[in-house]
Amino acid sequence: MTGQRPIKAFRVGGVRAAIWENTVTRNGRETVVHSVQIDRTYKDGEEWKQTNRFDVRDLPKVELAAAKAFDFICLKNGEQSEGP
Repeated sequence: MTGQRPIKAFRVGGVRAAIWENTVTRNGRETVVHSVQIDRTYKDGEEWKQTNRFDVRDLPKVELAAAKAFDFICLKNGEQSEGP
């Protein structure tokens, strides 16, 4: 994914859900697929860093960011998202 940027990102505090869009060929047809990367930004001294590890206090933020990403992808694909 070098040089690419996510098509959309949702932030909840330091947690970010970034949505990536790629075109793949399946059975001779091009299909758009989405993937989601979830990470957390934190400050270590004066330096900002990212990690994909989460403290228990981050989990509600992860849940909300993932739900927003899910809703966005469903709307983009013309689908209805269904709650739990």
